[in-house]
Amino acid sequence: MESTHFKRDIFIVADDLGLTESINDGIIFLLKEGKISGASLMANGEAFDDAIKRIVADEELISTDKKELLYEDLTYKIRGAIFKVYNALGFGHKESAYQKALELELIKEGITIESQKNIALLYDGEKVGFYKPDIVVEEKIIIELKSSDFLTKNDKTQVLHYLRGSDYKLALLINFGSPKLQIERIINTPNQRESVSPISDNRSLNQRKSNFNIGIHLVLVEEKSLSGIKLSKNHKTFFVRYVLGLIKNDEVERELEAQIQKILEKGIKPQFINSHQHLHLLPGIMEITISLAKKYGIPYVRIVKEPLGSKGGLARKAQLVFLNFLSWMAKKKIARAGLGCNDYFVGFINAGNFSLNDLASAMKLQKKHPDKFIELGCHPGFESPELTDKYRHWRYNWQKELEILKK
Repeated sequence: MESTHFKRDIFIVADDLGLTESINDGIIFLLKEGKISGASLMANGEAFDDAIKRIVADEELISTDKKELLYEDLTYKIRGAIFKVYNALGFGHKESAYQKALELELIKEGITIESQKNIALLYDGEKVGFYKPDIVVEEKIIIELKSSDFLTKNDKTQVLHYLRGSDYKLALLINFGSPKLQIERIINTPNQRESVSPISDNRSLNQRKSNFNIGIHLVLVEEKSLSGIKLSKNHKTFFVRYVLGLIKNDEVERELEAQIQKILEKGIKPQFINSHQHLHLLPGIMEITISLAKKYGIPYVRIVKEPLGSKGGLARKAQLVFLNFLSWMAKKKIARAGLGCNDYFVGFINAGNFSLNDLASAMKLQKKHPDKFIELGCHPGFESPELTDKYRHWRYNWQKELEILKK
C-alpha cells in the first residue's frame, strides 16, 4: 500500500512472528481460486438492510414525523470538537482551561462563537436580568461547561431554566470532570424533556440515534462489495495481496467511503471507526481511514493495544504483537490528524469466546488507568442456523457472549 520497502519490512516482521504459514496458505488459496469476492458494510449487508427496515417500520422505535434533530449538523460538529478537547486534555482540569481549548477548536473548525455573552432573561416579555453562558455558538446553541465528578439534576434543570428565560432553544451541558465524558443535549420546546442523555432517555430511536455511541465496522473481506470492486475472500489472502502491492488505494477508499455513506444515509452519526480483522491498521489503509474519519466528522478510530499478559496460544500472541506494533504506529498518525483513539483494548486474544475473565481484565485496566479509554471487544448476538452455517469458520459463540454480558 505504501512503499515496496515497507511491504518487504512488514513481511519480514510477520515472518519473525511466525505468521508465514498464514501467508503461504493465502498464496495457495490465490493460486487455486483465481477469483476473489467482495466486501460489505457489515458481516451481512442484506441482513443489515432488513434490520433497518424492520426498525423503521416499528412506530414504537421510530417517530413517523421524520423531523431532523434541532441544529443536527452544527451539533455534530460541536460534539466532534468536544471529543478532540477531551482526548487531548483528559479529565479533571479547571473549567476555564476546557473553555479556552474548546473555543480554540471551534474557531479552528470555522464555527462562530461568543464567550460569556450577556443574554437577557425574560419574564412576560420583559427583561428582568442577564445570564452569561460559557459559549454561544452561531447564535443558535448555548454551551455550558462543568468539571465535576458527575452532573446533577440541578445542573440540568438550571440550564433548562436559562433556556426558558431566553429565545434560545438548545443547550449542550458538558462535563469534563469525570473519567467518562458527559454531554447532555437540553432543548426548550413545549413538549421538551429536561435531559436527552443517550443512556437514560427513552425517546424514539429516530430522535436519539445521533447520540448513541455507535461506530462503523468496516469490511474488506468475506462479504459483498458496495462499490462493485473485487476484494479478497479472507484476511490471509488480503494480507498477501497487500504485501505484494496488489491492493489499490483508490479502490479501498471507494469501498470504505461507500460503507460510511450507507450508514450516514440511515441517519446514524457514527462516533468511531474500526474494521473486520483490524485491516484498517495496515499502513496505507490507516491513512485512508483517517482521511475519511476527518471528512465525515468521525472523532475516533480504534486501535488494538492489548496487554501481552492475556491468556492465549503462542500463535495468537504473535498476531497480537503484530497488531500492537501496527497500533503503535497508527496512534501517532491518529493524534496528528486531531482524532482520538482508545488507549487499551481487551478482546483480541479471546475473540469469539468472550468470558468473565476478559471483563475482569478490562475492569482491572480501568482501575489502574482511570483516565484512559479501555475498549472491550466482544461479539454478542442471537444465533440462528443461517448465521452459524455461514460463519462456522469463525468459531464464535455469539449467544454465549450475550448471556455473559446480560449477567
